[in-house]
Amino acid sequence: MHLVELSAHMGQLGAQLGGQPIISEVVAPATGVASVAWLLVALPMMGAAVLLLGGRRLDRVGPALATGLSWAAFGVGAAIFFMMLGRPAEERATRIGGPAAHAYDFFTPVSQSQTGEVFYCTIVNVGSTPAAVSASARSMVDGSDLNVSGNCPKAPATLAPGTACFSFASQSGAQSAYCHFTSTSSKVRADLIIFGTNGGVLDTMPATR
Repeated sequence: MHLVELSAHMGQLGAQLGGQPIISEVVAPATGVASVAWLLVALPMMGAAVLLLGGRRLDRVGPALATGLSWAAFGVGAAIFFMMLGRPAEERATRIGGPAAHAYDFFTPVSQSQTGEVFYCTIVNVGSTPAAVSASARSMVDGSDLNVSGNCPKAPATLAPGTACFSFASQSGAQSAYCHFTSTSSKVRADLIIFGTNGGVLDTMPATR
């Protein structure tokens, strides 16, 4: 089964993705106004540094400068506060700065395919925010990566809400393998799916921690 053939099976795939939701405690990377939350600390510190270095030369403008920077920091905090109020409770935690690291690893049970059948490792973002994800088929024998192709975005690129991505293993010979997934979001579902030589779904297994 080729990569381009997957679209013909998306309706059937949706029905097969009935595994339990993958639940985890995740701190997502900051986005929008939350990405400038560092200004909450930087603005008052900058004001203090300017007043310290300027000394008496800033006697006239110093009070206004300090007040203005303090109000600016307050404005940033208020904007972040109201932005968070508009998010679901489970999505209000954010991480300021640094690369997005995956929160947890998830695995499916081992399954067996025959020649001409193909392993798909599929993950769906069922949340309302983008997520950095990965999906790979792994050998039962030594855990080596069996992927021959896939369409999951490479970090720092993310998977958009309501979309899915996948990877799949070679169709050559029998395969004993499992799927390994990572995600930065708790709002994902992931499954191992085996397609037969005629494109029908032979087996599906949900991923768990």
